[in-house]
Amino acid sequence: MAAGLALSVLANQKVSGWRIYRLLLIWPYALSPAVAGVIFLFLFNEQSGIVNYLLSITLGITPGWLTNPTLAMALIIFAAVWKNVGYNVVFYIAGLQNLPGEVLEAALIDGASPWQRFWKITFPLLSPMTFFLLIINTIYAFFEAFPFVDLLTKGGPSDATNILIYNIYRDGFEYYKTGMAAAQSVILFAAVVFLTIMQFRLGESRVHYGS
Repeated sequence: MAAGLALSVLANQKVSGWRIYRLLLIWPYALSPAVAGVIFLFLFNEQSGIVNYLLSITLGITPGWLTNPTLAMALIIFAAVWKNVGYNVVFYIAGLQNLPGEVLEAALIDGASPWQRFWKITFPLLSPMTFFLLIINTIYAFFEAFPFVDLLTKGGPSDATNILIYNIYRDGFEYYKTGMAAAQSVILFAAVVFLTIMQFRLGESRVHYGS
């Protein structure tokens, strides 16, 4: 969400080629998760990946992206963020374009710096959008990271990337522990419902809805 907001603020500037910049920011979200996972598999393959090739000729290192537990989890997180950042960009750009211009102009006349205008005016006015995206991204983190784990690491190494949704799949369809898989799915469903309700109850009074 932070990356999406930062990119949206930059993409909202009226500069030459701004439509192309926005398209480049949004297009990863149009890819299917399977295609995105395959792209990262080719990029970060330890033997033939372009990333390790560039690192080997520049720094002389070839990190084990898929065999090191820390790097594997970092890669899964990076892939999931890259895939979904375009979704956040779309909504944040829409929010930025609907901000009341007279409020921002008044702050500019009063001598507020760009940083002050963002944190004191822009960000609070975007709180309804941030609130919505917080719920959507939370659900995305629970479910949509599955293809990246399945294609890149299969839950390894040493179960370092075995997130709950993938563990449910493994227990149900590989180990045939249907009872365990069903119990975990209920827990996952309950967690998502609980977080959603908590976000609505705790955030409702703090969300600013502009007219």
